[in-house]
Amino acid sequence: MTNREEEDLRDLLRELRTGLLNALRERDTAYERIITLEEEQRDHTRVFELQHKRMSEATIAWREAHPGNDSTFPDLGKLLTWLLSQRKDPAP
Repeated sequence: MTNREEEDLRDLLRELRTGLLNALRERDTAYERIITLEEEQRDHTRVFELQHKRMSEATIAWREAHPGNDSTFPDLGKLLTWLLSQRKDPAP
């Protein structure tokens, strides 16, 4: 093998190592992003589930206060107005 061929081979190996290291860094960055997105998704799911639970509780309370509306879903604005009117302590 000539000196030029050896030099070309070393250059190629150096480029391969650099490419591999860059690919590994990108993979690690992608994994970190996936972990972050999974955490955000869990947070969003918790918020959604809590909102759904609270909406269900409010709808049940509204239906109990409005007989004959067992299969009715109140308008959200009207439901919130009604809920605020049910407060026993004065609003700040």
